[in-house]
Amino acid sequence: MMKKFKNILTGILIILGVGFHGNAVAKNNFLSDEAISKMQVKKLISGKQDAIKRVATTFDFYTDSIYDVYVTPDFVTMIKFEPEEDIVAVIGGDNTNFEMEQEFGGADNSIYLFIRPTDLDITSNVNVMTNKRIYMFNLYSTLEIFNPLVKFNYPVAGNTMKTTVITRNDRNMSSVGKNSIMVDLEKIDSNYLISNKNLPFSPTQVFTDGVKTVIIMPENIQEAPVIMVKGVGSKEFEVVNFEYEFNKIIVHRKITEAVLKLGNKQLTIKHR
Repeated sequence: MMKKFKNILTGILIILGVGFHGNAVAKNNFLSDEAISKMQVKKLISGKQDAIKRVATTFDFYTDSIYDVYVTPDFVTMIKFEPEEDIVAVIGGDNTNFEMEQEFGGADNSIYLFIRPTDLDITSNVNVMTNKRIYMFNLYSTLEIFNPLVKFNYPVAGNTMKTTVITRNDRNMSSVGKNSIMVDLEKIDSNYLISNKNLPFSPTQVFTDGVKTVIIMPENIQEAPVIMVKGVGSKEFEVVNFEYEFNKIIVHRKITEAVLKLGNKQLTIKHR
């Protein structure tokens, strides 16, 4: 009797096993490859293991992921972006204790962001907006471990932005006011040269979408300079109206060449 009961129980378990396997197969058949890929995406990706070895790290880029990067005051960390990308804005939670600069370089002339903390045991986050993507980083300043170079792979098609970006002087993203700046990322052009970068009112970034030009000024600037823009089809410079929001000068035209003047000092912005 007991042997017969065991045989019945074994048969039931086999049937249940087949049923569960069938459900799993049906689920995998129901989900698209893209859906499965998105389910497997990590939201928080750390570079700590490579930082311990002090070697370069390569992240897979996903739009919703946040990347942990380890930096140290004694060295500079380089973050390399895709060759076709231009940095539009770098927005950090702590701009005082983390020094950041950007330069083009390398065989493919990619854009690099250089980061160096000024002290140990400090943390912050930084969001880097390019003409194709938005990258989100957590920064950790330590003594022993750091990431000297961070690079990206782009494994999933569609991980680029095809939309507009809204920035606001009050940084309140919950509402859209009349002072919002609409910039078409697909048409972003940041190919500008800036002279006299050592002046206190020298812009940190300049970009245009062909309709308006945005000039990002230092956050600690005390007085806005006068801007004079070279007229269309003219060699003469003319004073133009502009909007000033937080630390941004917005001119509602594409600037080919402009002069910023403050007192007896001036600098030139020129599209290359």
